Amino acid sequence: RKYYTDLVRERNKTKMIESAIKLSNVTEINDFVRLTNMCTGDVTIYSGRYVIDGKSLMGIYSLDLSNSIRVEFDGDIPDEVKEEMKKYIIE
Repeated sequence: RKYYTDLVRERNKTKMIESAIKLSNVTEINDFVRLTNMCTGDVTIYSGRYVIDGKSLMGIYSLDLSNSIRVEFDGDIPDEVKEEMKKYIIE
């Protein structure tokens, strides 16, 4: 079963990276949003049934961050962002 977003990704052949992350405090949230805004593509956060724009500070503040969240990067990610983002990724 194909969804519209899957078809768009296939057509555009964009790179998609998905990771689980943990943000524990306001400083980490602010830094994460700063990093996501350096990305050219979309950044989407999934937390339970909620889907949030990963570049939205208020959107992330509205989530329950006591658990890990799933983040999806769709597009190019600068190398410096990849390096700084490693501190939030959980295995």
